[in-house]
Amino acid sequence: MMKRSELETSNSLRETFDDIRNYVAGNSVGITLDSEMVKELIFLLLCKVSDERNTKPNDQVQFQLLEGSNSLETVKSLMSETRKKPLLKSLNFIDKKSGTKLGDKTLSYCVESLQKLELSGSSRDVMGEAFETLIGPFLRGDEGQFFTPRTLIELAVRMVNPKENELILDPACGAGGFLISAMQHISKTNSKYNGKGILGIDKDTFLSEITQCYLIICGGDKSFIANENSLDVPLNWSKISNASIQLGTIDVIVTNPPFGAKIPVTGEELLKQYELGRKWKKNVDGDFEQTEKLLDKQPPQILFIERCLQFLRPGGRLAIVLPESILGNARERYVRQFTRTQANVVAIVDCPLETFQPGTSTKVGLLILQKKTENSKQEDVWMAISETCGHDRRGKVIYREDGTLDNEFDSIGDLWEQSGRDNYVGF
Repeated sequence: MMKRSELETSNSLRETFDDIRNYVAGNSVGITLDSEMVKELIFLLLCKVSDERNTKPNDQVQFQLLEGSNSLETVKSLMSETRKKPLLKSLNFIDKKSGTKLGDKTLSYCVESLQKLELSGSSRDVMGEAFETLIGPFLRGDEGQFFTPRTLIELAVRMVNPKENELILDPACGAGGFLISAMQHISKTNSKYNGKGILGIDKDTFLSEITQCYLIICGGDKSFIANENSLDVPLNWSKISNASIQLGTIDVIVTNPPFGAKIPVTGEELLKQYELGRKWKKNVDGDFEQTEKLLDKQPPQILFIERCLQFLRPGGRLAIVLPESILGNARERYVRQFTRTQANVVAIVDCPLETFQPGTSTKVGLLILQKKTENSKQEDVWMAISETCGHDRRGKVIYREDGTLDNEFDSIGDLWEQSGRDNYVGF
C-alpha cells in the first residue's frame, strides 16, 4: 500500500504520458475518436491529482492497484467521486454519470503507469510539457488553430514579464500554452501561485475546457476560461464571462490568434465594433484614414489586434504572434498606422520559417506593444531575428553539437532581459 508521502516526482513525465497515449490508442475498444481518448485521459489525470491533493501525507492514496485485491473498483469509486467535485461542474466533456470508456485492462495499465508518481508535486514545466503530449495531436489547424511551439511561447511570456496580481489574458487560448507559461513564469517568484488573474477565451467549447483542465492539473485552480468568441460583442457573452473579463482592464495579453484568409470574420454587428472592420483610404498626405463603410469580411488576425488593444488598460502590455504580411506588406499599412495610434511599438522578433511547420508555412513575427497612456511616447524599437526555433520544417527536434536545443528564441530572451526592457523602463 502506498501512502501519499511515498509518491515520487519525476522529470520524465512526458515519456510516461506518451507511453500511456500510445497504449490507449492501440488497445482501447470503443474509443475511435482522438477527442474521446483525450477526454478520458485528461479526466484520469484530474482524478489522480484530486486524490493527491485530498490525501494526507500518512494516508493511503486511492489511485493505485494492489495485488490480490479488488483495488480497480477503488479507482473507479475515486473517479465517481471526482465527477462530483464543484471545480469540475462547468466541464461539460466530463460525463457526470457514466463510467470510464477505457476498459479494465487499459485502465489498469494507465493506473499502474501513474500510481507511483506525484503529479501535483511535479514542476509546472515538467507537467505542462507532458500534458502537451496528450493534446498536441488533437490540434489540426482546421480553423487557424496551430500548436504554438513552446520555445516561442516562452519568449513571448518573458518579454511581457507578467507579474502576480496582474490580470493576464489570452483571448484565443486554444489549449492554454501561453497561460500555462505565464503561470510558470510567475511561479518562479511565488511557488504557491494558484493562477488568480489568469484568464482565457476560446470559442471552441472543447478547447476551452481542455485549457481549464490543463490549468487545474498544474495548480491554477483560481484561473478562469470563458467559452466565448473574443471578437463578438461582449454583451453577447454570458454573465459570468462579462463579469470576469472586461474591456480596458487587462494588464498583460499573450496570444497567437487564428489567422488566414480562409476563415474571414463577417457580419455587420461584429464588424462595426472595430475601426479595422471598415474600409480605409489614402488621403492627400499619403496617410490612411478610416471611412464609415463596413467591410464585407476581414481576416481574424487583423481584428484581434484591435480587440487586444481594447482589452488592455492604458500602459498594458501585449505580445502577439502575427503573419509577417501584417508587419511589412504595403496592403496592410493601414493596420500598422492604426496600431501606432493606439500603442507604442516596444519590440519585434522575426521568427524562422520553420516556426509553425509542418502545420503551416506561414512566416510570422512576434510583436510587443504597450497601450498608450496620456504621457507615453514612442521609444526606439528593440528588434531581433531568430534563425532557429528548436525544430526543422518536418517538426523534428534539432540539437547543437553540445547537445543543447538549437533554439535562438532562448538567447533572444536572455538579451531582452539583459537590456532591462522587460520592465518597460521609459514607457
